[in-house]
Amino acid sequence: MGSAPVVNWAILKIAQRCNINCTYCYVYNRGDTSWQGRPAVMSDEIVLAVAQRIRRQAEEFGLKEFHVELHGGEPLLVGRRRFEAICATLKEHARVDLRFHMQTNGLLLDRDWLGLLDRLDVSFGISLDGPPELHDRNRVDHFGRGTSDRLTSILHDLSTERSFHRLFGGILCVVSKPLPHGGELLDWFVRNGVRDIDFLLPDGNHANLPGPDFDPADFARFWIEVYDRWSAYGQAAPRIRTLRTLLRGLVGEKSGMDAHGGDLRTMLVVETDGSIGISDVGRICAPLNEDVHHVRTHEFRAHQEREDIALMQRLPAKCTDCRWLPACGGGYLPHRFTGKDFSQPSIYCDVWDALLERMAGEIATELERINVGPGFSASRTAHRPAA
Repeated sequence: MGSAPVVNWAILKIAQRCNINCTYCYVYNRGDTSWQGRPAVMSDEIVLAVAQRIRRQAEEFGLKEFHVELHGGEPLLVGRRRFEAICATLKEHARVDLRFHMQTNGLLLDRDWLGLLDRLDVSFGISLDGPPELHDRNRVDHFGRGTSDRLTSILHDLSTERSFHRLFGGILCVVSKPLPHGGELLDWFVRNGVRDIDFLLPDGNHANLPGPDFDPADFARFWIEVYDRWSAYGQAAPRIRTLRTLLRGLVGEKSGMDAHGGDLRTMLVVETDGSIGISDVGRICAPLNEDVHHVRTHEFRAHQEREDIALMQRLPAKCTDCRWLPACGGGYLPHRFTGKDFSQPSIYCDVWDALLERMAGEIATELERINVGPGFSASRTAHRPAA
């Protein structure tokens, strides 16, 4: 049995709207409309309630730190004064070491924002889908215009600041069809100085596929191309979160990453109206888009004790019998939705199967080269996952 889940990470939707309109966005363009009935910005009352819940959570479970991810929509839409007030309230009333993170599309960033983020010690990631011909296919404004020119200009300007490199947590790149060559896309990011990156697959499930021409084999090819090029970089390779997570899983380290089996009871989402949700991506799945708790009336402990989340995360037999389970963790829960339940493997199961086969094969070859042993089998190193 594994240890009981404890909430130590809250995603705060401080802004409900967004200044762009990405075609693949799980919030606005994948069927959920709940955002339309919520306040545009999180109120002082809700921020204070969040801070008090964090304080009681830390006191009850002896937490030394708590992670707060400022999110949206686009979090910078709240403006600098409001943003600073939100962080100040959280720091004053949470009474625990808060680690602030933020995900942004970057289009509102400037030197004034960077100075504020530096003073508040807020690290941030930026969404960028590659060169203009890729980025501008999907990451468009509300008039359908591409956003890459503005973003690359902003990044070029801010990259001269020391604080930018201290706070910048890396790039999130959503890959979509027609897919580029994975190795060439990785090379583009490296040439442009990106040292931390992750590639995200389009969100979808068995009842709501990412597109009419969805074929897991295409994404498997892409990820194998990324891995082969990444491996060829050797010591100069950039950090790619998914690959690092899968490699650790191959040697028996259980993943805490939500996309690869991490327990969704340790993280919650607070919407602008104070509703507590399971996963914002889960809003494309009916059972996951119901907010049963609220910061006015429920402690965070109520989220980690939800039996329905435990039941949803119960893996199908194909996953529990799979030799790659310690690495992929059964994939991302929203990607397993059938339209009724989560009883099927992820729509990307074949992707992780092909990629892990390649990764394990390379590890085996390297072990043989240095005479460590006769070979490598993921099933030998696997430990029993926590219940």
